Amino acid sequence: YWYCNTATAAATATTTTTTTTTTTTTTSTTTTTTTTVGFHVEHCALYVETYGTTTTTSTTTTTTTTTTTTTTTTTTTTTTTTTTTTTTTSTTTTSTTTTTTTTTTTTTTTTTTTTTTTTYYYYYYYYYYYDYYYYYFYYFYYYYYYYYYYYYYYYYYYYYYYYYTTTTTTTTTTTTTTTTTTTVHMDQIYHLASPASPPNYMYNPVKTLKTNTIGTINMLGLAKRCRARLLLASTSEVYGDPEVHPQTEDYWGHVNPIGPRSCYDEGKRAAEALCYAYKKQESVEIRVARIFNTFGPRMHMNDGRVVSNFILQALQNQPITIYGQGEQTRSFQYVSDLVDGLIALMNSNYSLPVNLGNPDEYTISQFAEEILKRVGGSSKIIHKESPIDDPKKRKPDITLAKNILNWQPKVKVMNGVDKTIEYFREELRYSNLLPNNQV
Repeated sequence: YWYCNTATAAATATTTTTTTTTTTTTTSTTTTTTTTVGFHVEHCALYVETYGTTTTTSTTTTTTTTTTTTTTTTTTTTTTTTTTTTTTTSTTTTSTTTTTTTTTTTTTTTTTTTTTTTTYYYYYYYYYYYDYYYYYFYYFYYYYYYYYYYYYYYYYYYYYYYYYTTTTTTTTTTTTTTTTTTTVHMDQIYHLASPASPPNYMYNPVKTLKTNTIGTINMLGLAKRCRARLLLASTSEVYGDPEVHPQTEDYWGHVNPIGPRSCYDEGKRAAEALCYAYKKQESVEIRVARIFNTFGPRMHMNDGRVVSNFILQALQNQPITIYGQGEQTRSFQYVSDLVDGLIALMNSNYSLPVNLGNPDEYTISQFAEEILKRVGGSSKIIHKESPIDDPKKRKPDITLAKNILNWQPKVKVMNGVDKTIEYFREELRYSNLLPNNQV
């Protein structure tokens, strides 16, 4: 406002500054003429300067966590009834509880970063003008003088103001992390994993050893974390080609550590050693079952063991193959007897190895003839070379199982063979692989 009024006043003054004066004298004539010539000059400049920059950064982090927990509890109750010839009946009920807890945690983190940059500008007008007055006088009195007078009137006006610009950058980062943790709580672990037939475990000896060592370590670690009791399914193969007959649990065995069967024999021996190391050092509850030859329905027909080989060959009218002279002995137990023995051992307080098998002993030739008698057909017995390290005798001493577990086999071997023959027959019929004379 001040600037505008002042400028107007100055401009008005410059238009009224011309004056003329005349003086006459009779003695001498002196004419004084004053002439004013005015120049009005104006200058105006606009200046914009950066006054300063201010940057402000603010970060906001929001974290949202959602946790979902699902718990599943499975309770298995097993009732075992034992009846003896003295009409004494004992019933044992076992309850096993497995609880699985699954916890899913979803964490969402949102980070918002706002950066505000403000730039200030110094903005002003530089305005000035001046009036230039030129006065000249004429003096005529014998000589001539020029007098010049310069008058400068400067007017300076500054008009200031400043403004600013603001730049805002907002960056939002959202991170979602979902973590699912499954915690299994259990009381008992049955570690049964391993190839068991000679063709299978000799086909890949490295994996057989890994299964029985690394696999056992994994199960022992789980048992340690859950404070669960672990039962290891060991084998009569830990006795190798035994020099003691029948084999008791305190017999250390006669095993070839570098033979073709050693991957299984030594793998199971290592598994037993691992179990008792964890028992001693980590206080893991251990049960070890040394299982002798077992058979029954739903066993794989081509697993390469004696019972399945003989039954399959007889049903398909193929030659029954005996390796060696057939004088080597084996003891076979039916699958349901083994299951009862495993449960009894798991629920007992006995932590040392226990033999589980049927002490009824057959030579391989006798067993082949029994199969032929039950199946019928046209199969013949043939003999092939005996494999390396094939045990000559195998029979369990189950005294410990009888005394500690109150367990002994209930199913006669040949009764179990009949059930297995019928299962194989139905499987072959279903697959259209059963010869006409066996239908």
